[in-house]
Amino acid sequence: MNSQEVIKTHKREKHIIAAVLLYAVSVLGILNLFTTAPFTGVYTKLMSLDIGAYVLLAAIAYFIYRGSNIAKIGYAILAILWYITLIFFLPERFGHTIDTYVIFMQVILTVLAYWLLFITTKHTQ
Repeated sequence: MNSQEVIKTHKREKHIIAAVLLYAVSVLGILNLFTTAPFTGVYTKLMSLDIGAYVLLAAIAYFIYRGSNIAKIGYAILAILWYITLIFFLPERFGHTIDTYVIFMQVILTVLAYWLLFITTKHTQ
């Protein structure tokens, strides 16, 4: 393999790992909706909004998996808007319950995925 193929393969591997981390964010959010409500007895009225947001983020993560640069930007913008809405707007306006530990884990996984996508690697020739 020449150096260009090695770089291309390495970039592909980074996209795959980052997409898996971003899928995990969506799965974690949806699982949190279905597992905490039966235990706490508090069901959110906006469950469909939560599920829709996490499915949309997972769909965009698929395009990151495919290597789309626009998807990286789109995911970042939508994730920032979603977490701002989830943390500040929905609890105040609609009494939406939030699980701060899960949101913290989701943000950490998202930051880790983006750190992995944009880290610079040195290749020796």
